Amino acid sequence: SSEEIIDATNVPKRWGRSLLTNMVSKKIINSSKGKGFYFLRKELSFWEFYILVEENTLKDEIGSLEKTDDVNIKNYKNILLKIGLTVQEEMKNIKI
Repeated sequence: SSEEIIDATNVPKRWGRSLLTNMVSKKIINSSKGKGFYFLRKELSFWEFYILVEENTLKDEIGSLEKTDDVNIKNYKNILLKIGLTVQEEMKNIKI
């Protein structure tokens, strides 16, 4: 279930729900009542995932990211700040 995925990954709940919805809309995963989520794509690089999902998710949530004291959100913002060209190249080589 979405709650189990969000809890297991320590992703902020609001962002996690938005991310799962975007992953379904980008046909990375599918959702089925009573069965939960499952992958539709066998192989995906971290960079492909980021391009497909992350930017849209952040656009949806950027306002709430600025207005919260949630530790997971602060940690996530710090991670995003550290991403540079070298990291992007590495992301292209990581299969998820």
